[in-house]
Amino acid sequence: MAPVPPAWLVAGDRPVLMAIGDSFLNGMRSLTIDDALARLSIPALVGAALRPPAGFAPFAPAAYPRPVLIDGEALLRRHVRSIAGLVGLVQLGAALGEIKGAVRANALAWIHGRASAPMPARPQRFDNLAIAGARLPDVFGADYRTIADRWAVMAGAITAEADPFDWEGLLAADDPYADDRAYADQPGPFPADPLLATGRGWGVADCHITLNALHLMNPDGAPGLEEFRVVDIVHARRPHVLLVNLGPNHGLADICSGGQGARGAARLRRFARLWPRCAEELAATPDLGLCVVLLPPLPSQVPALMPSRLTGDVDPPVPPAGPDGRRYHAEYVSAMSLTPGGAAFYTRDEVRGFDAAAEEARAALRQATQAAFDAAGRRVAFVDCAALIGAHDVKNSMGDPFVPDPAAGVGYDNRCLGDRGALTGRRRLRGGICSLDNFHPTTLGYRYVARAVAEAIADAEPGLVAALPEVSIRGDTLLGDMPWPAVNLLQTFWPFAQDLPGGGGFGGAVAAVAGEAAGRRAFRAMQRFGGMR
Repeated sequence: MAPVPPAWLVAGDRPVLMAIGDSFLNGMRSLTIDDALARLSIPALVGAALRPPAGFAPFAPAAYPRPVLIDGEALLRRHVRSIAGLVGLVQLGAALGEIKGAVRANALAWIHGRASAPMPARPQRFDNLAIAGARLPDVFGADYRTIADRWAVMAGAITAEADPFDWEGLLAADDPYADDRAYADQPGPFPADPLLATGRGWGVADCHITLNALHLMNPDGAPGLEEFRVVDIVHARRPHVLLVNLGPNHGLADICSGGQGARGAARLRRFARLWPRCAEELAATPDLGLCVVLLPPLPSQVPALMPSRLTGDVDPPVPPAGPDGRRYHAEYVSAMSLTPGGAAFYTRDEVRGFDAAAEEARAALRQATQAAFDAAGRRVAFVDCAALIGAHDVKNSMGDPFVPDPAAGVGYDNRCLGDRGALTGRRRLRGGICSLDNFHPTTLGYRYVARAVAEAIADAEPGLVAALPEVSIRGDTLLGDMPWPAVNLLQTFWPFAQDLPGGGGFGGAVAAVAGEAAGRRAFRAMQRFGGMR
């Protein structure tokens, strides 16, 4: 039985649009989400283009009093003028200490801010409930009480002296959340996932997910939501249009940014098995007019998974087309690995297999969703992100880039963000669809997808869309004012930095090049320094 919603949650007009999902709809850029980025997210851009019918309220984007844990671009800009050449390694090493301090200070500000903030007369409600890092259990399994309890444990462990990169070591060995990163103890279609049982406690990523979920679901901490999951909030508020993006955190991130290809492929297949019951819950949303579901891209299309071998100054050769028509380089590297162990190298056949697993998951996602909505007599539309990126897959095909403003003469594509002349002083933008983490889009990339979403809504309801979102470099502070020296150093040395002592500190650089595997990573990283991937 569905929980009874508190009066404040359902008061007023119904929302014309709501969104659930992960960082792609949350609006994260360069591993950062803050108030400005939230207002440039896909749901916010699409919501601004909608003309609400009578009885529906305009879209209410998420609002943040401060970034959630880190503002990566701001930290890089702070060091941009002093980072130059090899001397920059020392400066970048110092910046890592500042990052730790910034994360710790931000977490403490959230802890004390939420504890001391006065309750407003009318609690806020956000229409964007997409949570960066979210998996299916975060949307369909965990209720607000579970998330609040988890945050209470985390908040009690975070102190001014604690190293935020060692937060997982602060909890007792018998902590109930130690092996429960998927909220496996919650009722519903989410049995324990052995692929997520790490035997460790929680870290920065878990803290980010939990804090963001707590804020988005109930920014004022109002009573009455204890038994509500994210999907229950959607059901209670009855949006006219629902925007959904889920799946990338079930395997795609493992492959492209985690250096764990086999684990990622297994999780993609598990996602396909779990999704049908989730689709049925979405289709059961009362009075839903239209659901728009985003189909995730393929691993080979993501900038974080890059060809490892270079020829000449800047680019690898165009690989031959395979039997399926796709082009794959001989070897790839997870250039922005976010896990200990650093960059992982994959063969052409391995990446082709990852894409095949992703295609299976995408097909299952589409088929199960269509079946559930057909059975419920509801409408659903799909936006294929693989097709959107595939049209400008410069990384694999060396085809034409995306040019949003032909008058500017600048093209953007799916290579790692950077320039082609780190040592020579030339400035030729490479990439641009994705941000510094090479996984989350730039504002430009988000607007590109937002336009496709708005078009899908307009096709279903021609009178609902007033104007399509502008697609332009304007408004993107990253692309418009790139912190070049810091960007080049970050992109160059990250692939092997994770092998250094302390989980990314630069103090043990000598150790990083000791041994064949680490030396290989270091050589490839240095190879990318001048020409970049």
